[in-house]
Amino acid sequence: MDFPSQVGALMVGLLAIAFTSTWWVVIRAAMNKERTNRSREEAPQPRGGLPLIGHLHLLRNTVGGAPLPRTLAAMADRYGPVFLLRLGMRRALVVSSCGAASQCFSGANDRALASRPACAAAEHMGYRYAMFGFAPYGPYWRTVRKLVTVELLSGARVAASEHVRSSEVTASIRELYELWARSEGRRGGNPVVAVDVKQWFKNLSFSIIVRVVAGQKRHRSSSSDEDMVRLKQGIGHFFRLLGGFVASDYVPFLRRVEWGGQEKAMRSVAGDMDGVVAGWVEEHRRRRSAGKPGGDRDLDFMDVLLSAVEGPELADVDADTVVKATALAMMLGGNDTTSVSLTKNLAVLLNNPQVLRRAQEELDLHVGRHRNVQESDVKNLVYLQAVVKETFRLYPTAELSQPHEAMEDCEIAGFHVPAGTRLLTNIWKLQRDPAAWAPDPEEFRPDRFLPGSAHHHVDVKGRHFQLIPFGAGRRMCPGVSFALHVMHLTLARLLHSFELAAAPSAASGPVDMGDALFGPNPLEVALSPRLPPELYRMD
Repeated sequence: MDFPSQVGALMVGLLAIAFTSTWWVVIRAAMNKERTNRSREEAPQPRGGLPLIGHLHLLRNTVGGAPLPRTLAAMADRYGPVFLLRLGMRRALVVSSCGAASQCFSGANDRALASRPACAAAEHMGYRYAMFGFAPYGPYWRTVRKLVTVELLSGARVAASEHVRSSEVTASIRELYELWARSEGRRGGNPVVAVDVKQWFKNLSFSIIVRVVAGQKRHRSSSSDEDMVRLKQGIGHFFRLLGGFVASDYVPFLRRVEWGGQEKAMRSVAGDMDGVVAGWVEEHRRRRSAGKPGGDRDLDFMDVLLSAVEGPELADVDADTVVKATALAMMLGGNDTTSVSLTKNLAVLLNNPQVLRRAQEELDLHVGRHRNVQESDVKNLVYLQAVVKETFRLYPTAELSQPHEAMEDCEIAGFHVPAGTRLLTNIWKLQRDPAAWAPDPEEFRPDRFLPGSAHHHVDVKGRHFQLIPFGAGRRMCPGVSFALHVMHLTLARLLHSFELAAAPSAASGPVDMGDALFGPNPLEVALSPRLPPELYRMD
């Protein structure tokens, strides 16, 4: 059940509590007194807030089933690019413009807003906040963040894993070719085969990140394959639960009430994933004890983590927990972000066949059809890179940022933001800001990023606040470089290797770029080879 529908299921119970709890009158009076005494202006709030639940009821699906970022975008159109919501008993500042985002993620405010709020998902599925993406700002987070950026995701380390990306992409392309070669349609004179590329992207992204992080290869052994299936299922459940609604996250006195079984499910998923990752950590320890860690080329992230955490505990977190939490965080982020982004890129190419043809023409020009694409070719594929940027702009992987929390009072867009306020960045709205992207912010146009255009210098690495699909500031995703390497190579190889079109079995009309793209339905593509057969059989 998604966030808005769960909110609706909870409304009757919370409203009953709201109007029968006599102590709320006292709390409300104290809040009114505090508001009266404030000398600094706060951001505007939407009308219709209710006692106890605040504005939660306004975030239910609107007419037509508008997703949450669209609902918040409509509020921004009415109340301005910076406004305040009361989510239960929590306060959340919603930011929807480039200018406001630049104030949040630079200077003193970047530090003031660098923490994370407490939530059930972080407690139950994030190793009690040891997973650095959930960890509050402090010594532990700073140490692990430095470890990740310097030891695991540095330019040198990303370059060293090129052979993993290349071999996994090559194996997956070969699987598509073999599927086409075995297809009944081909034998019957039909030159194409229909493939669910959404699942193909998921499988490929998972294979790459699990091999880079834990050294696990597909089909290494039956037990290894079982572990990978369990982990893949766990990752799917993780993100479903992460997007769910837990009442106690917004109404703290409901902490002891298990409403809807969400927290029980979180504990179960966490146990399943921990069982797999713990086994891999133990396997690495045995290999290290036997003096067989492998050469530098074969060292995976777990090997590096185990070496880095030897010694005193980090903020009372034991070494095994640090390794498991950090490795799992990287597998979660690397798998989900990459596969979703690749799916959106291909979907938008199917909807814009002229862009698809132009990207393939660029590949033929710079690579030809006598060899396969390599990562070293990507620097010459400026149009393909522009397609990826424009897809990130219009269809960001995460349309809402992960919440931040203010550690101290600060000021955004002239409004006072008290400590404890949560920050939500509406990335979907921000990246369509007419102030940054006029005159055509709603149009898919990769040319805007080509050399000589007004936005050719804009990238996705958090330096330009009009395009922040990976976030910005201290809390931005540290894996942006790794993700871009995977995405560029995968898209380049797929477009270079096959002719692609929407499968005849797919629904007529353009691919739905909304939430339906990520439901259970496949994204079927008709493909046929465009290179000599021997290129698909190369390792």
